[in-house]
Amino acid sequence: MAEQSDPRDTKTEEGDPKVESGGAAYDAFLSEKTEANPHRDRLKAIQGVDRRFRSNMDAINLAKTLELEGRNATADEKTILERFSGFGALPQVFVGHGPHLDKSQELKETVGEEAYASLRRSTPNAHFTDPRIADALAAGLRHLGVNDTVGGARPRILEPAAGTGWLLDGISEKAEITAVELDTLTADLLKARHPNARVLAKGFEAVHVPEGYFDVALSNVPFGNYRVYEPKYAQHRAPIHDHFLLKMVDSVAPGGTVAALTTHFTMDKANKRIREALHDKARLIAAVRLPGGSMGEAASTDVTIDTLLLQKRDRPLSEMTDSERKAELAHERNWVETTLVKDPLGGEDFRLNKYFAENPSRVIGRMMRAGTQYKSDQREPKAVAPKGITPQNIPAYAAAGLKAQLHELPPKTLARSRNSDDDRT
Repeated sequence: MAEQSDPRDTKTEEGDPKVESGGAAYDAFLSEKTEANPHRDRLKAIQGVDRRFRSNMDAINLAKTLELEGRNATADEKTILERFSGFGALPQVFVGHGPHLDKSQELKETVGEEAYASLRRSTPNAHFTDPRIADALAAGLRHLGVNDTVGGARPRILEPAAGTGWLLDGISEKAEITAVELDTLTADLLKARHPNARVLAKGFEAVHVPEGYFDVALSNVPFGNYRVYEPKYAQHRAPIHDHFLLKMVDSVAPGGTVAALTTHFTMDKANKRIREALHDKARLIAAVRLPGGSMGEAASTDVTIDTLLLQKRDRPLSEMTDSERKAELAHERNWVETTLVKDPLGGEDFRLNKYFAENPSRVIGRMMRAGTQYKSDQREPKAVAPKGITPQNIPAYAAAGLKAQLHELPPKTLARSRNSDDDRT
């Protein structure tokens, strides 16, 4: 095999500018890429339409068997269940004609009309988290003390867009887990994979969440420029990803953690009212931007994703005196405002959150207009992985960088105390 060039070089052999790597992310990737990938078989099972569909059907049929037999999955059966990756990357199955008609008919005959319709409705958001990203986030949260027992009590975990629970796989089995999943069939698979979790098969907007009840709320929230209605949050007129963030912050107790994977528009859009609302109730502990392609085959999307770690304040800033607010904000970085930055390859200036503009190492890769070198190009800005990282390796590169960034934070940063399981707010 030919020796691979180092993506941190500033020039290609042809003399074109080369994408910078982000330093620590690339170093971490090099140190980990020779290790065995524990998710190799799971990822192989979801490559390509036919293989992904068959893995989904195997998991669905097994879940039905487990329900009929009234038992939990064996270790080998859990491997089959974990290969379910939703139908967000399989919209062609629901066309009802053409080359995938047989798949459509098989799915409908297996699950029934109602569940089939539910799966079809859920496809816009049925894009799962790459397990390597999930592992990196779980490792980071453990380092920060999030997964510890809370004052001797079980930590209370909320996952409001759980899918089949890939983000929950790294959570302690001692935790009290509440998992929400819109699609009823996926919720059944979630329950089969996490039998001790409380599973709610409905949209998050329809779930009553006691304010301040949970210790941790974590999720790969749905992305989309559309709204769901919930009276308490109607005044925000928030797109669905921001709606989830607002409600997740309300769901955790003071000192509690929100760990969310969200679209970069939460941080980068010019209108700052959602960030102001989040900032009023929570401080930003860290944000790490992942490059397009980070979710790989698990999601089959190429979007720029931010990992946000928020910690609930003891009181909202709006309820503090001027002196209290000044003291509270003395050591916090600015993440409410945005600024215009230059495209490193010569495109039009683009808007970027000040947090990332002032902390470029928090971007795994480099921000640019999708790699263009032409000023007339108006393509959406995105985080781009180094040229030396192949598309197949982007999830591993992003995961290594995310893990490295979170481990740079002081240990136990997000650990908190609570008296007992009976301590309710």
